[in-house]
Amino acid sequence: MKEQIRQLVCQVQRYPRDTQERQQALGKLVKQILRSRKICRPSKGQPLS
Repeated sequence: MKEQIRQLVCQVQRYPRDTQERQQALGKLVKQILRSRKICRPSKGQPLS
C-alpha cells in the first residue's frame, strides 16, 4: 500500500499543473490514501496537532 501511494505521488508530480491528467492522478492518490486508513479523525476533546 505504501509503495502504491509513493508511485501515485510520483505520477502526480510528472504532470503539469491544471491539466486533466494531473487531476485524475490526484483523484487516484486521494482514493488510495483514504483506502489505506492512515488518516483518521482525533478523538473528541483531543487537539488536532
